[in-house]
Amino acid sequence: MKTNLHNIIRKVTAVLTITASTFAHAQTKQSAAVLNIDSRIAQVSPLELGNMVRLELQQLNHFNLIDKYDAEYIINKQKIVIDKCYGRLCLVEMGKSLGVDKMIGGSYEMIENKIIVSLSLIDVKSGVTEKTFTKEYLGLNKELRLITRQSLKQLLGIPIDEKELTTTTSENEFPNKINVQEDYLKLGGPRFGMMILTGPSANKFQQIRANGGYEAPYPGMWQFGYQFEKQYLNTGDIQVLFEFIPMINGLDQGLFQPSFTVLHGIRSNKNGLEFAFGPTMRISKLDSKTRMLDSRGMPSWNSDFVLAVGRSFRSGKMNIPVNVFFVPNRNGHRFGLSFGFNISNRNQKKN
Repeated sequence: MKTNLHNIIRKVTAVLTITASTFAHAQTKQSAAVLNIDSRIAQVSPLELGNMVRLELQQLNHFNLIDKYDAEYIINKQKIVIDKCYGRLCLVEMGKSLGVDKMIGGSYEMIENKIIVSLSLIDVKSGVTEKTFTKEYLGLNKELRLITRQSLKQLLGIPIDEKELTTTTSENEFPNKINVQEDYLKLGGPRFGMMILTGPSANKFQQIRANGGYEAPYPGMWQFGYQFEKQYLNTGDIQVLFEFIPMINGLDQGLFQPSFTVLHGIRSNKNGLEFAFGPTMRISKLDSKTRMLDSRGMPSWNSDFVLAVGRSFRSGKMNIPVNVFFVPNRNGHRFGLSFGFNISNRNQKKN
């Protein structure tokens, strides 16, 4: 009985301690208010920005924010005009009328497709600007809430996720669900590479033409073509996409062997690593019975399956994809290396 009573007393004491600690913390938080935020961004009003800053401040739970409706009541009762109240002097006067410790003000501006955020934390009693924060972000209009949250954390000295901050500030970051302002990302650019033949196909390729060979000095062909890429899913750290790659093979051997490859790929937004697979079709001369390369045969379509792994490197807005591929075939496997470049077409609205 004594043991049960002791446990009950201990639990009640713990609850009272936590409650008292929470109440004391709430009492130590300073009061603050947010009015309109100056907006130089098309289709975003100062009222909307003010509400956005207020909402993010509430979630950060750093201040005791005055209720929006209480603030409106005081402003209307005293017949105060806040449409142009963005400067320190006006915000100090408003803070005294509202009876708060701090005022948060600032501006958002679009310059050369970049969003410039400036925020200020003002002490009402002393009339001094305690902290200021200014930062340049990518022109991600759809991510204003995230940009606001990041800006407030930096203004107030709250730890911030550096990886998340990079997605809104760095042009060299891989395309992801934050910094791509459209549902589909299209990448296109030239591709170059070398394909190596093995097994019976390699032997046949180097034989004399009288035996159906191509008299090639080495069992390989250079490739030249263009990659069309269409992303249809971009979530978290992963992109899912299709790649369409028409190529011309064998010009270095005096041949003309066109091919067309369709790959279904998965790419990491963090490091650009990629895995892809899909069919490839090419026109080449084959023996009608063995389906092996034969310079004496008639040109015809033949198909294979491709497996590829690679990585995209970034240099400014340019992507540099490098891939290793493997094509299994009963007459001799083929493998090779390809690389190219393309430009990210990020749909960021200019205002």
